[in-house]
Order: sequence, then C-alpha cells, then structure tokens
Amino acid sequence: MISVIIPIYKSELYLEQAILSILGQRNVDIELILVNDDSPDNSEEVCSKYLLQDKRVKYIKQLNQGPAHAMNNGVRASSGEFIMFLDGDDWIDKNCLDEIISAQLNSNADIVFWNYMKEFGTHSERVVPFCSEATIFEGKNLALLQRRVVGLINDELYNISKFDQISSGWGKLYRRDLFDQDEYCLVGIDGKDNFDTELIIRLFAKSTKILFINRDFNHYRMYNINSLTKTYKGGLFAKQKHMFLSLFKFLEQNESDESSYLALNNRIATCILNNILSITSPNNNTNIFRKFRLIREILHDDLYKNSIRKFQFRFVRPVHFIFFKMCRWKFALGILCAAFIIRKLK
Repeated sequence: MISVIIPIYKSELYLEQAILSILGQRNVDIELILVNDDSPDNSEEVCSKYLLQDKRVKYIKQLNQGPAHAMNNGVRASSGEFIMFLDGDDWIDKNCLDEIISAQLNSNADIVFWNYMKEFGTHSERVVPFCSEATIFEGKNLALLQRRVVGLINDELYNISKFDQISSGWGKLYRRDLFDQDEYCLVGIDGKDNFDTELIIRLFAKSTKILFINRDFNHYRMYNINSLTKTYKGGLFAKQKHMFLSLFKFLEQNESDESSYLALNNRIATCILNNILSITSPNNNTNIFRKFRLIREILHDDLYKNSIRKFQFRFVRPVHFIFFKMCRWKFALGILCAAFIIRKLK
C-alpha cells in the first residue's frame, strides 16, 4: 500500500484537484491522509466531502504548526509500506502511482524520484530533467547524488536555479522504514519544522539504492498567491540559518567529505535569492527602509559573511557573478534594486 499525505494550508481553491488526482489512480492500493494545519479557509469542508465519499481517505486536523509537523503526523497515522507527499495546490498524473510502484518493485530502490511540470495557468513548462534517462544510484554514484542534494559545486553552479531541483519532499516515493530509522527527519529533536532540503539530505544519506525515472508526473502550480515567492515570510533567514547549522552538524556526524561542506557553503551563499523574493513580496507592507535593513541583516550575519567569502564565484554566470559580488561587498541597496528587477522578470 502507498500512503499519500497531503499537508493542507490555504489551498482551498486547488485542494479538490489534488485529492482527485490521488483517488483517481489506477491499479494501486492507496490510502490518502489529509492533514489540515488549521487552515483558515474552507479546506476542512473539502476534506469532509471526500472523507464521507471514499473509505481510503483519512483526515487529521492539527493546531497550526507548519507543514513538517503535518507531514510527520500523516506518517504516524499511515499504514502503507511506501510514503509519498503531495502539496495541497499541486496534482499528479493518473498513471503516476502505478508506474512508480512498478519501478520500485523492479529495482528494489529505497527512494524513487521523478521529474515535474511547472504550471502557470496559461501554459505548462517542462523542467529540464535531472537525468536524461532512468538512472539507478548506488555505490560511488549514490555518494555523488547524496552530495548533490546538499548543494552545487564547480561547473554545476553555472545554473544556480538547480540548487533545489531534487530537494523537495514531493515528487518522491519512500520506503516507510526510512522514516522509522530517523524519527527526526521531518521535525527536529527541538520540535522545529525541518525544511524539505533537510528531510531529503537525511533520507538520501540512509539509502543504499535510489532510482530516478524521467517522467513528468507532478504538476507544480506557479500561480498560487500563497507560495513562498509571493508571500512575505518573516524570519525566513533565521529559519534557514537554523537548518544550515543543523546540516553542518549532520555532515560532521556522518563524516562527510570536503565536497559536501563546499556544497553546503555554496547553498548558504545563494540563499539570499529566496530571501529577497520574500522580502520584496507585494504583500510585505513594510516600507522600503525596513526591507533595506532586512537585507543588511543577512549580509552582516557571521554565517552568511563566512559563506559568501568562500563562494565559488568563478563558476557562475556573469550576471550572478555581479549579484553575488554585491553580496560579498554588502551592497544592500544594489541587491534590493536587483530584487525588484528579478521579481519583474519572473
């Protein structure tokens, strides 16, 4: 059985499509676990409708604790041999689960992951796949993949948009026992939400075989007004910093090589991109001077300063070279202006 877990928060407009994309799967034994993170909209009514209609649906409502707690509670309530996550505003193709479970059974992989489509409302855009064909990662090949999920190094930095290409919690099928081996992969020992990146790094590190299949099964909605880059997330860098420090500790505990530390350092140096998109969000009502100060706080943080000094500037594109040099020089005004340009181009 596959347990599909949907964490729900402010996804009322799109939730039904996500639910139907799971319940409409062919030839697969599934349970669908809907975890309502105290969403203030009418998501609960949507959940109740399908809870009454289909015995495969389970429903959990929790106090607002964040997506990692929702995913964690879903895993605890699940009974499947395999686990999969889906965001409440996304959906999957109708043959997705049938094909990925067949791929897992044929390969005996601990994790299966696949490609996705970006959905803009007016058109769809295929993401350039991680590999051009189905690939099994094990042995030395797996070690490279485990480092790659930490971050990019050397020539990989030429396209920095690929930093998070494989670090999402969704778009993957997991053996359940991976979660049993690491009870803190979703919610840390301190009770704080882990980012998807931390989840994937920890689970990849515990895997002995991982399979990539070059199929575009997931559909990632780009026009949800509640998404990260369209919503101001106060304290985002503080949360990221907590994750980075946790990952440094994880790398030490696992006696990781220097390439993993370099990859993590590069990830920290480039994290300002997501931060400035959040800070310049249209629904961040703070004035321009406050936005300027928020960027300066990141640039003067000791962890960030150390990382941008060690960043592999020579491998990035010229436009990114200039941008990250401004970060190195702590030119906050220039970065703020660049942020508004980037947002206009997105």
